[in-house]
Amino acid sequence: KIDALNFRFGIDQAGPAPDDPKIMRRPWMTRGDGGSRASQISSEEGGPRTVKFMHWNILADKLSQNFDKVPNKYLDWKYRWKMIKQQIDQVDPDFIGLSEVDRYDQIRAWMESRGYKGYLGMKPNGISGSAIFWKTSRYL
Repeated sequence: KIDALNFRFGIDQAGPAPDDPKIMRRPWMTRGDGGSRASQISSEEGGPRTVKFMHWNILADKLSQNFDKVPNKYLDWKYRWKMIKQQIDQVDPDFIGLSEVDRYDQIRAWMESRGYKGYLGMKPNGISGSAIFWKTSRYL
């Protein structure tokens, strides 16, 4: 149901989309010893270090018109882009995979401003692709 979807993603149905959308805090799962501690790798210094991975299907802007039951204001790229940036800043992942990317140059420029390097692989349909980014301060 659309009401459940809106509630789940923190969408306010009472009024117009805010100019400065706010993301919901999400519970993040860790992988490791029974899920009780984050998976760790050894750092060059010899101690354990947590590695954060994130994956997100961000919905290609060119495909967003296919959701006729979602109000257009929530599908607008400018609105979604603000929320995507907020979420990535909040999580601060070491590696991030993005699916349905059709605005790679815009995303890459923003990610580079935050110390990431990335790569885009386009789907055969030529509409969108998948991108991976990694922190250059920790990985080559």
